[in-house]
Amino acid sequence: MMTLIDNQKEYAVIPMSDYKLMHSLKEDYNDALLIEKAKQVVKLGDDELIPLDIMKKLLSSESKLKVWREYRGLTPKELSDKTGISLSVISKIENNKQQIDLPKLKAFINALNVSYDDLID
Repeated sequence: MMTLIDNQKEYAVIPMSDYKLMHSLKEDYNDALLIEKAKQVVKLGDDELIPLDIMKKLLSSESKLKVWREYRGLTPKELSDKTGISLSVISKIENNKQQIDLPKLKAFINALNVSYDDLID
């Protein structure tokens, strides 16, 4: 390392390999902080961890309502009972033959404990 002084400013000149190492360590540290923050959010119950296979289904063309219903361990009948929405309507929505209107969306959100964004494409 070499120190340079220019108009009362002091500079350190280090090998590029040392600089890159310091930069990567800083990124690792920042990532670790983000991970700890996410863990705290989950611990406080403000969010949940979703298994990878469920995330893949949610990102596919599969019905989000169906994915969440199955993930929550509910049958279509149980979801119908919790929401007051008929089995035929649930089936149509899950098979992409009917859109979810706002009242039904609110009922599904409450029954499945999910957010608006979790059910809408």
